[in-house]
Amino acid sequence: MENKKWKRFGSCLMALAMVLSGTALPASAATPGKDGSAEMNEAYAAHESLMPIGPSFSVATLLEWTPESDPDARYSRASIPMANREGGFVVNPKANPEAKLMLCSLANSSHDTTSSQGTENFMSWSFNYWQYTDSFVYWSGSEEGLICCPTGEFTDAAHTNGVPVVATLGFPWGSGSGYAEEVDAFCQKAEDGSFPVADKLLEVMDYYGFDGYFFNQESFGCSAEIASRLDEMIRYMRAKCPDILISWYDSMLPSGGVSYQNAVNSSNQRWMERSDDGSVGINEFFMNYNWYTGQISTTVSTMNSINRSPFDAYAGLDVQQNGMNTPFRDELLVDEDGKLKLSIALYCPNSTLGNSANGAQFHEVEQDFYVNSASDPRVEVANVSSSTWLGMSRFFADKTPILSTPFVTSFNSGHGVGYYVNGELSRDNEWSYQSVQDVMPTWTWIIDSDGSKLDGDYDFTDAYNGGTSIQFYGDLDANKANDIMLYSTDVAVTNGMTLSLTAKNDDGKARLVAYYGDDSTASYEECKQSLTI
Repeated sequence: MENKKWKRFGSCLMALAMVLSGTALPASAATPGKDGSAEMNEAYAAHESLMPIGPSFSVATLLEWTPESDPDARYSRASIPMANREGGFVVNPKANPEAKLMLCSLANSSHDTTSSQGTENFMSWSFNYWQYTDSFVYWSGSEEGLICCPTGEFTDAAHTNGVPVVATLGFPWGSGSGYAEEVDAFCQKAEDGSFPVADKLLEVMDYYGFDGYFFNQESFGCSAEIASRLDEMIRYMRAKCPDILISWYDSMLPSGGVSYQNAVNSSNQRWMERSDDGSVGINEFFMNYNWYTGQISTTVSTMNSINRSPFDAYAGLDVQQNGMNTPFRDELLVDEDGKLKLSIALYCPNSTLGNSANGAQFHEVEQDFYVNSASDPRVEVANVSSSTWLGMSRFFADKTPILSTPFVTSFNSGHGVGYYVNGELSRDNEWSYQSVQDVMPTWTWIIDSDGSKLDGDYDFTDAYNGGTSIQFYGDLDANKANDIMLYSTDVAVTNGMTLSLTAKNDDGKARLVAYYGDDSTASYEECKQSLTI
């Protein structure tokens, strides 16, 4: 991959230089009914609950759906378009900028009983490591049917950070009554060559503002004809909406049967092959979890043979039960330089929330999960055993959505124990609403000093706007500054640019500094200081 050339203001970093001593800088629901109608939240219609519920459908109710048939429709729409983003200089030499990370997260533990607008609970999955993430699957199920769409708040949070979001198409596993018939109905083809369900899926996606669909087809008993029609339907969706993101789970074969290959190989490569016009149907292939050396090698060679990037194949890793104690087998995924040979998909990384005692500790657990136990993305933690959790920053390069000015952040993580406005407590109660997330620091944390180093953390006891600030604390050596890298940006330099910082308890010892580079700059260390306040 060609390295990015930089001639932009702050395209290297935005940093906080600090010289201080031991101070801190804080910079109930009714379950929806199931009456078989296209009206999803029957509890609302029956005057039993005013809480909006996120969209979900069966094939039949999808075909009947209009925004007017769902009383909650407008409350579930995303409001933030997806930002563009760029990769900066790679801070960890083992991270591969070509490799991608897919998250299949149970963001709402119960889709049908959770408000589409957020909750009054600090203990929530308020994810903040979008910089390492390339796609987000709203993994959930619904009693309303097989199609479960993301709530607008998670789409907004992902889009703020330049990450696409897809809904889950969760066909039931096994050979139950009517399972194969539901798949057949799903990919029904009209006499005019159109696919009515596909057209409706695109309509729903456009209305609610998310970006695509994850196909999890594990129903037994389907024929080769049904599988062929499903493949044709997916390519039909691509033709009508070229930018759609379509993800596929390693289950159904082109023969119609379900057989987990744990790889992309000759048995299932048809799903990933290009159409005659060169387009692809499926963007992302989620490999089942039992991959080893042979499956990885086969996947790479198969993807190359069909003119697809190996990084469109994702080695699945189930972290639902054991979190960071999950055996990773990462040594099987890397080349001789220690870099990933394909991408990774994490199933239920929301397990970090279950391993946390409270909302504040959740971010500490997430930091270990996505960065590492050293709290420095530049560091490679020693892999003392196959079960050692190395952190995602070891494998994936960070990306930034900060490509223009003005850029404003209050370090609001999307939940809190109080809500602040301009530094004043406005609401003294717990809350979680991911739509109001700010772009959080690119690195947690990169801190350098010739003396003692500070520690960084999120602070939920004080904030400027939202529920969170950042704080740095510790005992320092006199006249030994701490340089804290905050944000990677790709912003053009113009005359008259200014910086501003709102700080507390810093005694005037904190300085906000912007650094810049040009075509000759090869690393953040080579950047030059520009603006300082």
